[in-house]
Amino acid sequence: MKKILLTALTTVVATSLLVSCKEEGPAEKAGKKIDQTLEEAQETYQGAKEEFHESKENLKEQAHERFDEMKKEMNQKDQP
Repeated sequence: MKKILLTALTTVVATSLLVSCKEEGPAEKAGKKIDQTLEEAQETYQGAKEEFHESKENLKEQAHERFDEMKKEMNQKDQP
């Protein structure tokens, strides 16, 4: 008899837990929104970071090119 009651009680508890897991409450919904917002923010940050590094490399390359041009101009002025 105890075994039957224990099995029945376990079944009722397990069923109620499964049913309650299917329904999202306000906390679960808010948690999902927070997770989604954080993921979007991370993606935006990564994109901005990549763009920044690309821009930095482009500026660096342009500065080197301009420096080389200026050296050539100065060398040409020094020649008679």
